[in-house]
Amino acid sequence: MSWNRVSEADFRRQVAALVELPWPVRLEGMTHVVTTSLGWTPFTEATFVANLGVKPGLGSISLVDDDEVSSIHLSLTDSSQDVSDERDTFQHEAFSFYAGLIKDMYGPGTHAPFPRQHDEMYWDLAAGPRVVLVVGLRSAAVHILSPRLAQARRVLARGEH
Repeated sequence: MSWNRVSEADFRRQVAALVELPWPVRLEGMTHVVTTSLGWTPFTEATFVANLGVKPGLGSISLVDDDEVSSIHLSLTDSSQDVSDERDTFQHEAFSFYAGLIKDMYGPGTHAPFPRQHDEMYWDLAAGPRVVLVVGLRSAAVHILSPRLAQARRVLARGEH
């Protein structure tokens, strides 16, 4: 069995466009960016089909108060219920592939603390957003956290809350 993943060119274009947004961003502005600049097709108010060759290939927007975007999520691989060794190998290779691309774009990342049931790394960027790569058995995704949410996660991780 074979599965699809988002291509290098599409991945780089999507992540760069989402990271370089003029934060903070409201839902209306984000919807315009993803539909006009990135070619996503509306599915519901904050969920889109990203049209990047993976199934279901969804992109979604999460919000905090006043319609401010807190994070953007983008599927990177076909979603699958298959839990075979072949699928596990595909997912690990996808993680290495995307982690290498993000490292090339933004420098070294940080592995999320273990124990976890999935591979996860993140990159805190100088402009404020955080890029999070998550690869589990069934799917892979990249999440772009707003500077506000990224800062909250840093504070929580340090135990300063």
